[in-house]
Amino acid sequence: MDPIISIGEQAPNFQLYDLQRQIHRLEDLNGWIRVLYFWSAECDWCQRVDQELVPYQETWKDRVKVLLIASNANEPQK
Repeated sequence: MDPIISIGEQAPNFQLYDLQRQIHRLEDLNGWIRVLYFWSAECDWCQRVDQELVPYQETWKDRVKVLLIASNANEPQK
């Protein structure tokens, strides 16, 4: 099991593929504030986060990158 990262600790570099098989690396966004949002359509809390997070994105657009990561392997790709 991976160790838990404490608040304020640097996240380890990792990479993920999107649905078009394009690779995305956390290190490619160095210099930005990065929000990693692990979501699932099956999670009721995710809908609440969407409603609260989306309005901030316009304000943050020049400083913050929000990475939406579907964390439920059972969800369809479309």
